[in-house]
Amino acid sequence: MPCVCARSNCETNDLPAAPLRGPERPAVKQLNWTKLGFIGDGLFFLALAFGFALQSPWVTWLWDWSDAPMTYVFLAALLASYGAGSMLMVWLEEWGAAIGGSIAVAIAFGGFAITAVVIMLSDGGFDLAVHAAVMAVIAILAIGTAFTGLNGPSKASCPLPRGLRRIYFVLAPLLFLIGIELILHLPAILPWPLTWQTSLLLGWILIGFAFNYAYVALRGDWAAGQVILFGFLVYDIVIIVPFLLLGETIEGEDFQISLVINLGIVILSALLAIFYLFIDRTTRLGTHQDSTGS
Repeated sequence: MPCVCARSNCETNDLPAAPLRGPERPAVKQLNWTKLGFIGDGLFFLALAFGFALQSPWVTWLWDWSDAPMTYVFLAALLASYGAGSMLMVWLEEWGAAIGGSIAVAIAFGGFAITAVVIMLSDGGFDLAVHAAVMAVIAILAIGTAFTGLNGPSKASCPLPRGLRRIYFVLAPLLFLIGIELILHLPAILPWPLTWQTSLLLGWILIGFAFNYAYVALRGDWAAGQVILFGFLVYDIVIIVPFLLLGETIEGEDFQISLVINLGIVILSALLAIFYLFIDRTTRLGTHQDSTGS
C-alpha cells in the first residue's frame, strides 16, 4: 500500500479513517496522558538545560565539583537537545520515537550510577552517593519512558533516508569510542580540562547517544531520525558561540586541535540537520516523503 507522510508520519490512504466511537474513546484519553507526560519530560530537561546554561545554584548543586564553566554549557547543550527532541516528538505525535532517546538517557545516567557505586565500594567513600542516587532515578524514569514509547499509540512512520541511515551507522561506533576515552579520562577529548567525575559522566552520555543512533539506524524510522536531527540542531545552536569564544582563551596545542575538531562536528551536524529538516523537499518538516526513503 502506498505510503503518504504528513508531518513525517506515514499513513495508508487505501481506507478512510474510522470515526472514533464507542470503546475506542479510552485510547484518546490514554493518548492525551501520554502527550502530557512527554511534554513534562521535555520541559524538565529544558529547565535543567536553562539552569546549567546560566549556572544557577538550583541546578549546579547537582554537579558541584570544581569544574570549568564550559562544562555547564556543554551539559546545557546536551540536555537542551534531548528536551527539544521530546517536544518535537509531541508535535509529531510519534511516541515510538521516544525509545531511542530513552535508551540513551537510561544508559547514560544508569551507567554513571553503577560506575559511581563501584568506585565508592572500592574506595570506601560516599562522595558520589547523592549523585549516583539521582542518576539512578533518572535512568529508571527513562526506562519507563521507553516502555511508554513501545506500548503507546503511534502512527506507522516512513523509512529513514538511506544516506542519513548510513551516517547514523558511522556515528554510533564513533561516539561509543569517544565515550570510552572519556570514561578512561584521556586528555583533550574536549577542548577544556575535565575533572574525572565530569569525564565519567560525559563518557556515559556519549555511549548512550551511540546506542540511540544505532537503534534508530537499525529500526530505520524517520520520525525517530527527525528527533535526533532536531536535537543535533539545538545542541549546535547552544554550543557554537561558547566554542567560538573559547578559542580566544584556549591554551595548549592539544586543546586547540580538539576545539577545531569539535567546531567542525558542530558545523557539519548543523548543516546536515538544516538540509534534511528544512531544505530537502522530501524530508523537511511538514511535507511528504516517498516510502522508499532518499
